[in-house]
Amino acid sequence: MALVLCFSPTAQASDVISLNTHGPRTSGPVSASLQNEINAAVDRGRAWLVSRQNSDGGWGSNDHVRLTAMAALALAQEAAPDEKASAARAAQWLLSSAVSNATLTCDPEAQSWRALALHVMCKSTPGATPRLPPLPASSNPASIAPIARLLLDCSRNMPAGDSRSPPPDAIHALAQLAACWNGDQFPLRDGCSVTRQYWTWAHFINGVGGGTLADNQGRVIDWRNDLARALVSSQTSIGFWPADPPGNPIAETALALLALKEL
Repeated sequence: MALVLCFSPTAQASDVISLNTHGPRTSGPVSASLQNEINAAVDRGRAWLVSRQNSDGGWGSNDHVRLTAMAALALAQEAAPDEKASAARAAQWLLSSAVSNATLTCDPEAQSWRALALHVMCKSTPGATPRLPPLPASSNPASIAPIARLLLDCSRNMPAGDSRSPPPDAIHALAQLAACWNGDQFPLRDGCSVTRQYWTWAHFINGVGGGTLADNQGRVIDWRNDLARALVSSQTSIGFWPADPPGNPIAETALALLALKEL
């Protein structure tokens, strides 16, 4: 996960982010013209995802569970009627016998995505019956892949929905991310999906920093505008985001839409 880049594993007292930042404790909102571009990019991306849905309600020819859950999650909220219908069909597929227990047992990340998508879709659908699968658990959190841990945090409304103060090492990581940030020169980790890193950063900043990214010297980063420009400029003309490094454009597009939602 990109957040480990440049980060020290142990927080020091001097690394704890100060509330006395230079300027307001915010990094947004984005400009009106950029927001218009974001809205258009979201519309194109959602339309492309709907056009790629399989007749059975799922997405993809391989890795069905993960791709279907990611696409459904990207379409589930604030959607047009056809997008909501698409997400509802995906939910039916995710709850069907097509999703075997063996598949979920062998792929904790797919199980995490499925659980998160179904939780979000049931919350956003009035009168929905919460037929929710159990969240994946582990006696050793360190054994769970970083992205699966993040997804578990999302589904439990952590850390964004947690009333407790974030732990010192999370605050330290936030400050170190700010120190590595330089406009459009992002501290990207090689070999990891770019849009996944963007979404991870956005969720982490909103959850731990309350939407503010600032370094130890109190410099506030305008991360929303930076990520918005990067995401809008990398979308293709027909609506999807290309996979970089090589991967699946369905996953990349869903992650890009989720990242834009965080802005």
